Amino acid sequence: MVKLLFISSDLTLEQEEYENNDSLRSPAFIYNLLEKLGDKKCALCECEIPQLIQSAHIWPVANIKRTNNINQGQKLQSAIDGDNGIWLCNNHHRLFDINMILINEEGRLNTSQTSGKGIGSI
Repeated sequence: MVKLLFISSDLTLEQEEYENNDSLRSPAFIYNLLEKLGDKKCALCECEIPQLIQSAHIWPVANIKRTNNINQGQKLQSAIDGDNGIWLCNNHHRLFDINMILINEEGRLNTSQTSGKGIGSI
């Protein structure tokens, strides 16, 4: 028997989450990724264990918040947009967040031998 968990959300809740956190694992973002990409599956290693798969922002929420050329509504929309995310397993998400895995403007994967935080912080 499969149990379903329903999480309700609205734009007010999303706005509060966006304003209070530099990461945004919101129901709207996850829903939009499911609509865009389908079931949770790591884009890099194809792991399909749901408990290991996370939503990852391509344009990080912290960077969205710092941009000056769009208004708050556009910033929130960018933070929950399914086009601004990919599914990654825990390991690849961490490497992506410390810039050891990079996705270029053409959507190609690049790797880096160093990161701004150093390997010791992984």
